[in-house]
Amino acid sequence: MTWLALWDRASGFVPLSDPEQLTTEGDRLLAQGSLMVEFQLPDGPSPRPLLAFAQSGIWPLRLALTVLPNGAVSFVLDQLGQVAHHVFAGCDTSRIETLRLVYAWDAPCGWGRISLECLSTGRMQTQPVARPKPWRVADLLAVLRPNNACRSRREVSLLGLSDRPEPIGPQPGLPGDLKVSTSEGDRPICDLRPGDKILTEDGRDVPLIAAVSHRVLMAGTAHPIQLRAPYLGARQNVTLSAAQRLLVHGAEVTYLFGTSAALVRAGDLPMPFAVQGIAAPKVDRLWQLVLPMGEPFQAAGLWIPSLTFAALRHAPEQIAASLAAKLPTSQIRRQNSASYPCLGAFDAETLLQARVA
Repeated sequence: MTWLALWDRASGFVPLSDPEQLTTEGDRLLAQGSLMVEFQLPDGPSPRPLLAFAQSGIWPLRLALTVLPNGAVSFVLDQLGQVAHHVFAGCDTSRIETLRLVYAWDAPCGWGRISLECLSTGRMQTQPVARPKPWRVADLLAVLRPNNACRSRREVSLLGLSDRPEPIGPQPGLPGDLKVSTSEGDRPICDLRPGDKILTEDGRDVPLIAAVSHRVLMAGTAHPIQLRAPYLGARQNVTLSAAQRLLVHGAEVTYLFGTSAALVRAGDLPMPFAVQGIAAPKVDRLWQLVLPMGEPFQAAGLWIPSLTFAALRHAPEQIAASLAAKLPTSQIRRQNSASYPCLGAFDAETLLQARVA
């Protein structure tokens, strides 16, 4: 099971499995899967349709994603007269936010879910869907392909289609061969096992809860980039997801932002000086570490915050739908949220310029 296709503004429609098979199996029913949409909130006094698809005939279908004036997000799916509709609470329209909506379904199990995540804060909202219907592959591909039946505003940056329910919440963003500092020396992250001692920011060795991995869609907010050494202390060039956050220390951080350390998204670092785009597979297995209190760890000279599910810990159904589903619940509930501010793109560039100067 894997990602089948995507659409983004850089590449257009991209089949991720055999294109001929996708075409010839257009009438095949996809009994389970996920449809993912990444978009930014538009600003305006009236409802703004972001995505709309409608068809009649023997397979009538209507899909609509709309942002309301108060920042609320409306999702409507009508399949053969069965309607799934939910309006998610308003989001902050005073700043540029990227949201990720995922509609996941498993028709044989009679289960479905709509989730909306604010990627900058980790705030998650979910809504169950009872007895979802399967999708025709041809209809799903039509949603991804820009044509007369499907309208996509400029705020939509990514559409992705998977043949399984994808996990929601925090995602890994590191390559499997990245070497992590442990009590036994530097070791590839993919070789680490629960209980291994990981070197943390304050000089302690803490036991690893898990090294989690997942096949991630390398597009949209998670497009692949290469961080160039020696920026941020990197000892070598490192390829990672643009969504991966990094921890930055130093006198410049204290002087500019009044804090001992700050987080930056790798994708917000200035190009082509600190980071550069690279050609990479559209789907790749990425990794991250889960530590007891969400401590940062060191890898290739970089300080990287470990994966934390603190934003989901009071919602058991969200934990069960995330990559934390198979992790010890008692340990996940003890994790802390990030205690450092996360810089925006302008502040990240200002910091890098101050360091170079």
